[in-house]
Amino acid sequence: MGIPKAAVKVSQGALIGGCRLQASPPTEVKRTNYVGIDIGKNRCAACVADEKGEILRELTYQNTRAVIEELAGSLAQFGDCRAVLESTGNLWVKTYEILEEHGVPVKLANPLQTKAIAQARVKMDKLSARILAHLLRANLIPECYIPPRETRERRSLLRHRSALVRDRTRIRNEVHSLLDRHDLRCEHKDLFCVSGMRWLVGLKLPREDQAILESHIRRLRALDGAVEAAISGSLRRHR
Repeated sequence: MGIPKAAVKVSQGALIGGCRLQASPPTEVKRTNYVGIDIGKNRCAACVADEKGEILRELTYQNTRAVIEELAGSLAQFGDCRAVLESTGNLWVKTYEILEEHGVPVKLANPLQTKAIAQARVKMDKLSARILAHLLRANLIPECYIPPRETRERRSLLRHRSALVRDRTRIRNEVHSLLDRHDLRCEHKDLFCVSGMRWLVGLKLPREDQAILESHIRRLRALDGAVEAAISGSLRRHR
């Protein structure tokens, strides 16, 4: 007569067939929490929601690097977190990079498309941190492409250099205009080469225009140095 299975009771660590049974440790279910961040120039708002949409924490904070560092560090208490920011000018960059440094995956939401999706579900005038968190939880965030950090830094340096070159070109045009006013022609092909600059320095104009010319020369020399420094910085990043 067989023994009913219900009557069999095996204790942890019991010997069966010469083998000791070990209870398997309980499997820990890794849960993801979602962080929506509404960024303002001076103050920001953040909302942390769990997988079920329950709000775990809401707060406002100052948009400073020290406070953002503190916020990013505090997210560890919620376990695995993912974050979303709304693209607002360049205000998002600081928060994005700090969260990135803390290992928090971040999405940058396209503001127009995200607002359209949110309005189709909830009547609202602006994207709040809570709405961003819920949209991220539902995987409804239309993302903006964010290049790797090294590429972002290189592009920033190139934009800076381009701005310097534009300023230098504008001042050079003003120098040409000043010379035309006094019917002066430089014998050098390039007015702004070493010899041409030496010729400019030696000019004697009426007092007001002389002061303007000297100001232009000082600014051109400063801009030449700044452009050269920007080029050197770009080359160092490529090595």
